Amino acid sequence: MNLNDLLLEGSSVDYKEALETKKPRSWLKSISAFANSFGGHIVFGVRDNPREVCGLDNPQEVISKITELIKARIDPTPRYQLHAFAEDDKICIDLEIQNGPAYPAPENKTRPCLSVLLPFRGCLRRLHPQW
Repeated sequence: MNLNDLLLEGSSVDYKEALETKKPRSWLKSISAFANSFGGHIVFGVRDNPREVCGLDNPQEVISKITELIKARIDPTPRYQLHAFAEDDKICIDLEIQNGPAYPAPENKTRPCLSVLLPFRGCLRRLHPQW
C-alpha cells in the first residue's frame, strides 16, 4: 500500500487526519456509503487539505477502535480489511471497504430505529426509515 496509489480524494477515497472516536458518525457513514456502492478506502493519518501525511500515534489502538465501532454501530457489518503502512516514516491505516453483499446502515442514536428486514438478492436487507 502506498499513498500515491490512492492520491485523489473522491467517490472511493476519504482521508482522515485522526480517528474520531467521540463523534464517529461521519466516517461510519462513509463506510456505509462505500459498502452500499462500489467499495472504497478511508485512510487515517493523512490531512486532506493540503494533502500531508501526519501519521498516527498508536496504530494498533486505532485498528482496535475501528473494528469495535464498526461491529457495534453498523448493521449488518460490512466486509472490510485494515492495512497499516508506512509513508514518510509515519504509520497510517488504510481501511478498505468492499461492496455488498448485505447493505449496511450506521446506527442512528438520536432517533429510534424502526428497521425492517426484507429479502433482497438472496440476503436480508435492513431498511432504516431515517435513510
